Amino acid sequence: MSPTRRRKFLSHELRSIDGEIEHIRLAIERELSEEQTAPVLTIAYWRQRLLNLLTGRSLLAHQRDTIFGLLKRIEQYDDI
Repeated sequence: MSPTRRRKFLSHELRSIDGEIEHIRLAIERELSEEQTAPVLTIAYWRQRLLNLLTGRSLLAHQRDTIFGLLKRIEQYDDI
């Protein structure tokens, strides 16, 4: 793979990860909101999605920090 093509691939992957992190963040906020009476998916599901992002990928520091922040946010909740 040429260096230019590799940079484009990595750039696309990093944007994709940003989008996935944002999606999970919004979902967690919705699940933990007081307005939500019955969760659509469990906190354990979202925790696993975050942990999956941490493994096997090259993440930027701000992406790791955001993931760890979301994990910290949900650790106070039991599986609902």
